[in-house]
Amino acid sequence: MKKIALLGIITLMISMISCDDSIDVLADYEEIPVVYCLLNQNDTFHYVKVNKAFLGEASAASMAQVADSLFYDDVEVWIDVTANGEFVRRMDFVAVDTIPKPDGYFTNERNTVYVWEGEITPTSSSGLTYDFELHVDIASKNLYCKSVEPIGLVDNVQIIEPTVNRQISMTHYENGKVNAEYRTGDNASMYQMIFRFYYIEVDLETNDTVWDLDPIQITMTEDFYTTPNQDIKKEFTVQQFYQLVGDNIPVKEGVQRLVRYPESVEFILYSADQNYKVYSEVSAPSSGIVQEKPFWTNIESDNSYAAGLFAARYETHIINRVTAATLDSLARGVFTKDLNFATKDNWYYVSQ
Repeated sequence: MKKIALLGIITLMISMISCDDSIDVLADYEEIPVVYCLLNQNDTFHYVKVNKAFLGEASAASMAQVADSLFYDDVEVWIDVTANGEFVRRMDFVAVDTIPKPDGYFTNERNTVYVWEGEITPTSSSGLTYDFELHVDIASKNLYCKSVEPIGLVDNVQIIEPTVNRQISMTHYENGKVNAEYRTGDNASMYQMIFRFYYIEVDLETNDTVWDLDPIQITMTEDFYTTPNQDIKKEFTVQQFYQLVGDNIPVKEGVQRLVRYPESVEFILYSADQNYKVYSEVSAPSSGIVQEKPFWTNIESDNSYAAGLFAARYETHIINRVTAATLDSLARGVFTKDLNFATKDNWYYVSQ
């Protein structure tokens, strides 16, 4: 499935240039550092992307295929960690060129990313709150930029419904609903919950099983809350689920389809801080008559324009199995009866 979740995989566009005054696009040539970093304490590897943006005489398409037009040399990247204003440690990032870049508009000849491996936590063992400040020194161009201010990590966001061991029932078409609930956390301003349904296919002739099929996904509306410890309810209808399954899984002869067991469905909650919220609002397409939008970034430089984003995000998830009645509804229901889903007495389910 190609649908992109709000805080899942993010394609960051080089389109934000921030300064106190307007930018003269006809000014003399000047390279502009563009820096992106999204911190997430779930991750073991943390990444900073440093690119350059500028105007040139060649076409944009031509310059996009030249690695030197996109990347700096001799770059030092680090994050200072403080607790209550006191320095705790420095996270020194290492330049890596081994992460492949998908084919696209920009060249994949080079894809320099700055990486730090290790754990980050919102608070210390003694309860002190950590803050993180990003620094980028581009010695080859005598450029230095940093985050406008330190950021804190998103913390204490949790899914409270469904619980881990609960089986999910999706049966009554007319008025049935699937309910979920989450609790807002610290430093988060933006939330989005996603529901995913997983299934597999077995070739009836060869018994080969395909496990890596794209899940069926329901993306619920975004929420914006800045106060922690609020319980927020979400829902979608049972009919919406079955219609989505019927519309997205093609009829296919010679296969048996099965709901993946016991990891049948997944509730994923993405959350992000105020910096990400503002950035996403400003960079979203205009829907009104006025198409112009303000530039925004929380990356600054003393000797150049700078652009980009330094923000915190977090995700948590719950995985559940579906009920036996749901299995039969998939096998016999009006929207899915032609998709060859097995009934609840199939050996695959019985053996679980």
